[in-house]
Amino acid sequence: MYSEHPFFLQPADENSKVWHYTNFVKFISMLEKQSLFFNRADKFNDLFEGSYPKINTQNREKVPKELPATKSVKRALHEVAQQTTEMHKIWRKYVALNCWHLNDHESAAMWSLYSRKNDGVALQTTYAKLKESLIAEKFFLGKVQYIDYERSELPDNHLLVPFIHKRESYEHEQEVRAVIMKPPFRGDQLDFDLETINNGLYISVDLNILLETVFVAPDTPDWFLELVEKMKSRYDKQFLVKRTPLIDGPFF
Repeated sequence: MYSEHPFFLQPADENSKVWHYTNFVKFISMLEKQSLFFNRADKFNDLFEGSYPKINTQNREKVPKELPATKSVKRALHEVAQQTTEMHKIWRKYVALNCWHLNDHESAAMWSLYSRKNDGVALQTTYAKLKESLIAEKFFLGKVQYIDYERSELPDNHLLVPFIHKRESYEHEQEVRAVIMKPPFRGDQLDFDLETINNGLYISVDLNILLETVFVAPDTPDWFLELVEKMKSRYDKQFLVKRTPLIDGPFF
């Protein structure tokens, strides 16, 4: 179930298209499980995932005006800052993400980055349908904001804030994220020895609501297009299957 969050920005038009570029095996897994896979945040390749900018980390050791700047105060603040840093690193284990590309058109760059040439597929839907189709878990959804991690500062009053921000070098991704958080509560206490997400989560989704069109990658043979059509029939789904128009030649 979608939940609003003040730091998760929404697109101007929720009927805008979103895309998920993947491979055939993961596509079949989605059909078989009737689920989207949410990857645990600490499993992403981007080492900055779930982290705060430099200014935030520096502010953790700043002496508040109401306290004396003694060695003991500075030492205590330093210890608290280290504990806060470790907590943010650990917290990535309790957040899972499912990522989409916001764009009215296909992206040749995203084909190259996130799918293999011989068995790539792109799942196309709209932002509104993505929001509507996820009904099994409380989740947040919004556009990733791209910032300079050397100069920017983030609000530090909510644990999900760093998961909806990325470095400016990723701006080409125009990413939309669905985010689920599963804190490690044992009773009413946090227990960081407790694992609530094992690598990731399969979250039930209504695929007939979610999927509008499945495109096959530019370099795939005809039999692969036919195979995707067969999988659509086997799982009794309603989406369209098309070859990407990126393969079309120039007009001259």
